[in-house]
Amino acid sequence: MSTTKRITLDELQSADMPEDSKRRIRNAVQVFDAENPPLNDNELEALQPAINRHPEWFRPKKADVHLKIDIDVLDAFKAQGKGYQTRINEVLRSYIFNTQKG
Repeated sequence: MSTTKRITLDELQSADMPEDSKRRIRNAVQVFDAENPPLNDNELEALQPAINRHPEWFRPKKADVHLKIDIDVLDAFKAQGKGYQTRINEVLRSYIFNTQKG
């Protein structure tokens, strides 16, 4: 479920970005580092957002919101016990990560 997108140098250079960024890309020197070789297709496919692998590293800021949720949906979350708001947040976060197209 990686959101990493692999693009060619030509695609990158034709992307909508400031001209100075394009110039830096054109002038960049590709360096091979034996200790950090390029990732292969399988490794790229296996990449995940860090929050999925180590959620304990992240303490995002919270916002108080008024949100209208269907009673049956709210009751189903509450029926699972304490922490229903956290579970709702996890479902929303999962939805965002799974629907983003890179």
